[in-house]
Amino acid sequence: MKPRVYPSELRSYHYCPRLLFFELHFGRRRGLLERLNLFLRSLYHLVLQALARARGFRTEEPIELDMGSYVLKGRPDEYLVEDGKVLVVEIKTTRAPREGAWLGDYLQGAAYAMILMHKAGAKEAWVEVRYLDRSARVQVREEHLQLVKFAAEEVLAVKEGIVPFANRSERRCARCPFREECLDLGDEPGEMGEWVTRDRSIF
Repeated sequence: MKPRVYPSELRSYHYCPRLLFFELHFGRRRGLLERLNLFLRSLYHLVLQALARARGFRTEEPIELDMGSYVLKGRPDEYLVEDGKVLVVEIKTTRAPREGAWLGDYLQGAAYAMILMHKAGAKEAWVEVRYLDRSARVQVREEHLQLVKFAAEEVLAVKEGIVPFANRSERRCARCPFREECLDLGDEPGEMGEWVTRDRSIF
């Protein structure tokens, strides 16, 4: 069976490649507060998905695409395929950047869009990332699809055991459940994943 890469893993990888490594190989550590937060987010998603279905969108349906060496597979929050165009809606329970969308959120949506474009034979696609405070809609371009493939290949390497770059910040590291283990590993120059620090948002 071919390995699978999930679009949500691209988002996690962009947030911090090292955190994804620990989650994949050591399991996700969730405290009581995080579990409660996940429950509330699930309820929020369910309400929005019911409204989306009333507008003709499909929600949480499994889709996949054979990429040769791996399978890209996931469940977009909402999507619509109409008149040869694809619209993917990603719902996030965080606040948006000052402009555009966070790159990790957009990559997740663009991965879904790539699958749907292939299935529908569509030539045009858009990703709308819906945050708590506003939404951002970005047209999917070829260079974005190439970035999805690049990130997916790096996620595959992490799954195979390659230790990637740690995307460090005071706030991010302070609440990381693997903080001590990550610090023990240190930082090697030229590790994969360093590109994630370049652009935090896309316009």
